[in-house]
Amino acid sequence: MTCYDSDNLPPGMVPSDIPGNSRREIEIERAMERVDEMVEPITTLMPFVAGRLSAAVESGPEDAARTIRSAVDALEGFQVILDDALNKLGQVLDE
Repeated sequence: MTCYDSDNLPPGMVPSDIPGNSRREIEIERAMERVDEMVEPITTLMPFVAGRLSAAVESGPEDAARTIRSAVDALEGFQVILDDALNKLGQVLDE
């Protein structure tokens, strides 16, 4: 018996034709993949931001102030991305 997934479909078959893959499940899977793409840069950059903050506090008040302002800007950017991710998940959950 051949097992199909969305990567090895025969011609004419769509992902929703695979048993267990309803259109809803596919929508959820695609939304989760998109959310993962959205938050991945944050998970990569967050440790870098934290490291810079720690180093800045040790280097004096002027450098600390500059670095904190930069961190605030980065975190505000992260918040926009996370809000978009939550909205995308909310759309899928509300359907």
